[in-house]
Amino acid sequence: MIELLVVVLIIGILSAVALPQYQKAVLKSRSTQLFVTMKALRTAQAEYYLANGEYTADPGNLSLDILTDEDLNINCVLDSGGKFYCQVRDRKIPDLFLEYVFNWYSPDGSFRCGASSQNAKGVCISYGGVLYKTSEGGGTTFYKLAMFE
Repeated sequence: MIELLVVVLIIGILSAVALPQYQKAVLKSRSTQLFVTMKALRTAQAEYYLANGEYTADPGNLSLDILTDEDLNINCVLDSGGKFYCQVRDRKIPDLFLEYVFNWYSPDGSFRCGASSQNAKGVCISYGGVLYKTSEGGGTTFYKLAMFE
């Protein structure tokens, strides 16, 4: 009986150590789709700009096959101050999202990774994210991703 108790205890300890690492690995693998989507979105916006002389806030105007993926939520905003950004979220990982942000006077733009959980922050950092800012109330932390520019 004691041996069985020891075995159950060892399995419990191993599970407690392995489960967070497994969750982080799953989150990182799902986030890879967000990075691929964001790079495709940036390329499609550049093509649209070359063809029309302006950017579009409607992702439906872009030549992207990824728009049929129901798990992805893509939102683009053009404001009067010259700021343009697109945000990509995966509905299965609501605590992690990507943004591509630029201003008219600085069209190179930058990629940002937003995270609202500890695991998501770890994913942003693992992609080379450098702390950019934290939202008021500390809900979301933004990391600038230089390696994707």
